[in-house]
Amino acid sequence: MKEKVVIWMDTLLEAAKNSNHQELLAISAMQTAIWDIFAVHGYRMIDTPLFESYDLYSQYAPHIKKDCIKTIDRDGEVLALRSDITLSLIQSVAQEYKNRDAYAKYAYISPVFLPYQGKHSAGHVFLQAGAEIIGSDATDCDSELLDMALKIVETLGVTQCQTAIGSVAYMKGLYEAMNLTKEQQEAFELAMEARNGMAIRELSARWHIDEEYVTILETLAMSGGPYEDVIETVRSFCKNDTMRNALERLDRIVRELRWIRPQERIYLEFIASNHLDYYTDMMFKIYALGAPYALVSGGRYNELAGKFGKARPACGFGLNLQLLREYIELYGEKKAEDKDLDILIFYSKSDATIWRSVEILRHNGWRTIAVKEGTPIHTNEARWVFTYDEAGFTGQSDMSMQKLLWLTTVEYLDAVDEHTDYR
Repeated sequence: MKEKVVIWMDTLLEAAKNSNHQELLAISAMQTAIWDIFAVHGYRMIDTPLFESYDLYSQYAPHIKKDCIKTIDRDGEVLALRSDITLSLIQSVAQEYKNRDAYAKYAYISPVFLPYQGKHSAGHVFLQAGAEIIGSDATDCDSELLDMALKIVETLGVTQCQTAIGSVAYMKGLYEAMNLTKEQQEAFELAMEARNGMAIRELSARWHIDEEYVTILETLAMSGGPYEDVIETVRSFCKNDTMRNALERLDRIVRELRWIRPQERIYLEFIASNHLDYYTDMMFKIYALGAPYALVSGGRYNELAGKFGKARPACGFGLNLQLLREYIELYGEKKAEDKDLDILIFYSKSDATIWRSVEILRHNGWRTIAVKEGTPIHTNEARWVFTYDEAGFTGQSDMSMQKLLWLTTVEYLDAVDEHTDYR
């Protein structure tokens, strides 16, 4: 056992890496843009515990429990680093918040400790941004989340998106009509997710499934497409009110989304298996041209809060910022790389004039460094480079210190020696 743990830890550490300055700047800018979108939609910030009881994931997210990073606390309880923010958030709200019946909108940007695989990147921890609406079953909540998720990826530079939407409730109704056991349902879900018609046929033969249902499963697995082109075929497969109600709800969500996004490309698919075990109705994913993975995923989970206390409807989504940044780097519009500094000053004379000038520049937002002449620092890191000596400031670019200080404040002469030569 010890040998296995050591090997696993070596693998984990090999996958870990430091982020460089440009990566951190890019992620920071992404977070700022995302928080701005959350704020104008009325979401409140929230964070969840970094460690959770391992039983939380074992019971409610069994498909990810094997990938959890585990430890043992001083009392002997097995803990796991945060592997699913929705579970933690819903549990916290259900158990700790005083007004459990209130309508609430929460947003977060927090690290999640699960393996991920991009086109050229991989790791065991990523930064996830997401939002949750708790306390309402209205379809406008679902459509708002879809719209907001699309705004985020568009704002960050993804221009060619495709939204795939489906319904766990519809598939639940179908499996009920087929009278499947949980084991049989999970087997069919895996076959459909793989779009494996042969596996669907083999499972159907093993369990003597009626040919009509085999055809329905094969069609759903293989023929997703534009919503308006596929919906009537899918509607013709309805066998009970659960399936019909699920499609009526999808119709409302799509209609509401098209009120504000009339040209949005929406695809209807029913192949996504419910690996997180808590989605109950609408599920969606947002894809982008060229990406082998979904940029955003989410849906509705009306029964999850009831497992921790009072039942409350809820819906939400999450996106992996590392994968989103990778996609933007590969396919997004290329922008000129920003300099790390605005102003770099080499001084041979240290006096009140230079440090008052530096303070004025920094106070007004210019990223400024002043270093002693001869300090090993790359001049290409700054937009403008100056030297300072007995004669004053000398520019090595088309910008003079005098102009910079005037751009900064017309009051600069009150703060620095007015007799200094700013050349």
